[in-house]
Amino acid sequence: MSYSRYLLVGFLSISVISTSFAATTPEPQFSYHAFASCSELESTMRDILPTTYSDGRMYKGGGIMMMAEDARSPAPTVSVSKSLDTTPKSDTNIQVKGIDEADTVKTDGKYVYSYQEGEHAIIILDAKTLAKIKTIRVPTNYSNPLFYITKNKLILTATKYSQTNIYWKGWYNNSQKSIIALYDISNPARASLVRSIEVDGSLSDTRLGDTGIMTAVVATSYWMPQIYRPYFLDTTGKMARPTFDYSSTNLIPRISDMSYSTGKQTISTRGVADCSGMRSILPDPWTLKNYNLNPTLTQILRFDTTIPASLITSEIVLSDAGQIHVTRDSVYLTSSMWSPRGTSTCPPNAKCAASLVYNPGTSNTLVHRFVVTNATIRYSYSKLVSGSSLNQYSMDENAAGDFRIVTTNSSWSGGVNTSSTSLSVLSSTGRVIGKLSDIAPGENFQSSRFIGDRLYLVTFQQIDPLFVISLTDSRKPTILGELKMPGYSTYLHPYDANRLIGIGYDTQVNQWGSTQNGGVKIDLYDVSDIAHPKQERSLVIGDIGSSSYALWNPKQFVWYREKNLLLLPVTLMTSANDKTNTYLSKAAFQGLVGIQITPDQIAEKFRITHISPPANLATIWQKECEQYKINKTGYEQYIPDYCKIGATLDMYLANTIWNYSSDFISRVLYVGESLYTIGTSRIQMQSFATPHTQIATQKFKIQSYNFPMPIDIMPISTMVR
Repeated sequence: MSYSRYLLVGFLSISVISTSFAATTPEPQFSYHAFASCSELESTMRDILPTTYSDGRMYKGGGIMMMAEDARSPAPTVSVSKSLDTTPKSDTNIQVKGIDEADTVKTDGKYVYSYQEGEHAIIILDAKTLAKIKTIRVPTNYSNPLFYITKNKLILTATKYSQTNIYWKGWYNNSQKSIIALYDISNPARASLVRSIEVDGSLSDTRLGDTGIMTAVVATSYWMPQIYRPYFLDTTGKMARPTFDYSSTNLIPRISDMSYSTGKQTISTRGVADCSGMRSILPDPWTLKNYNLNPTLTQILRFDTTIPASLITSEIVLSDAGQIHVTRDSVYLTSSMWSPRGTSTCPPNAKCAASLVYNPGTSNTLVHRFVVTNATIRYSYSKLVSGSSLNQYSMDENAAGDFRIVTTNSSWSGGVNTSSTSLSVLSSTGRVIGKLSDIAPGENFQSSRFIGDRLYLVTFQQIDPLFVISLTDSRKPTILGELKMPGYSTYLHPYDANRLIGIGYDTQVNQWGSTQNGGVKIDLYDVSDIAHPKQERSLVIGDIGSSSYALWNPKQFVWYREKNLLLLPVTLMTSANDKTNTYLSKAAFQGLVGIQITPDQIAEKFRITHISPPANLATIWQKECEQYKINKTGYEQYIPDYCKIGATLDMYLANTIWNYSSDFISRVLYVGESLYTIGTSRIQMQSFATPHTQIATQKFKIQSYNFPMPIDIMPISTMVR
């Protein structure tokens, strides 16, 4: 049975001018369809999968979604909450109020929880002493382990990889499993696994509502081995073509739900749905031909984490999914649909001259909306929007259910950047009700932040335009103000009702006339007069080569509101001011910088580092440079700058700073007057009153890179110790 039987097709009329077609590209149409039987599911997959991989193009199967790197995973903002004793503490920086995001470090005020890669474990520490309370083991074949802390539970999420060679088990990809494990931490010293959910497919992302409802998006990809491995050895050692098993039992992902109580383990395993519970969201044949589509079975799973054996509600659709945006009432899935060879405007079933109907390739973002309640997930609409979104902060939903998304069309013409940024507003039914196109032509989209009925947007080429856009009327988004200044912001954070904090880069022109990043820049913007935004205060720390983890992952941006203090993990380079090598540094610092931000000033208050170079560093430096003193070959040889005449020990340390990467501070937490700096090798506690005095420390193993073979089954006794 052909998939075209149930796909909707929509084409705009065309007119003939002279001997060529002046055709308009058809509006892509998407059809939401429930499979009536297993045979229909199987025949659809038999039709769709070979079509999307038919000619074996390198990029057939989906373009790359632009992300801030993740997405760079996408990017949140540390907020402040109150524990039961009203002591301020840092929380994971979130985008949507009431919707938590998983992270690698968290605190509930009494304990500090940190995933340590070298330990392959989540370590629970006493917040007052940093004494180790409990170790929750994480199997070594779990990728990207993150967790939540909520209502006396720790919820671990990850993707599990197995040793299974997918080519020997059919053509479907069953080597990845999504993991959601719930631990009872009502007594952290006796933390215990109470439920473990394992689903076929890779975990795209999760969110946790403040009512305890978890949303997880899982993607099961299907791989066509003739693209990557046309032949394999059969059991007799001869080359053979792979066979494809389109049976529904192989197509439908499976879910295992395990519960643990008083030493007893209960397991139920089933398909995530029967055939009649499967859905598809597929484009019309013209769109399928002209755009890349990555056919995945995308699963939206929701369940109540506060109820031990709560029912898992699911929606399983044959479509594509990349980034997600979750609110109390909606789940949005977005993905890239790219036309690598350009879309032909030749109408269906017509013959046209290629030179007259070929357009350059374009990037587009496909948006699916689902309406959710505690117990139901209901499909709402699908819409293709021109351009690519940058990260999760490119998306937002207002109180009326209108979805706002910022995208960029990246392109070059004759060596000139012709990129532009657009804002699209979709109604709750998927109609485009508002649009701003061609914002800042020739500029690159750097960051955005939706706050209420305003959008703050940053683009950059040589200067940083900050746009203030009104969304009071969704049908008429309007640019009300614009501020131009050197440098650019990669992340925007609310300071108060009339101000924004921006972090990004200062910029400068190099010896070749090109613009390059300088130091890390912190700005305070005054937007009280939206028609005339202004840079109220600014501070640049470091020189060329400096960076901060928070520039691409705002979960690492920590704002202590009560103290007006920004806690920023940074790597800062001090330029040697060498005009022949602008990247040459004479000193470096890696660690935490505490920055006071008020309307009157932005000022650095303190620095903390975990790096302690060896006492014999000077001897190590001299020994390394010995090899460059005599040129035995007679040929010109490369000599590092830190070994040349006039170099200093600080210059050597600056140029070998990455040798100490295990001591880099990457994360920060606070509880009241206690400040916690976290890296790969240790967590350290100090007070805000005396930040340079170490109060307590807990050291960890450093990641070993001998790549042990992964395991498929981890006994419960090894999961918690």
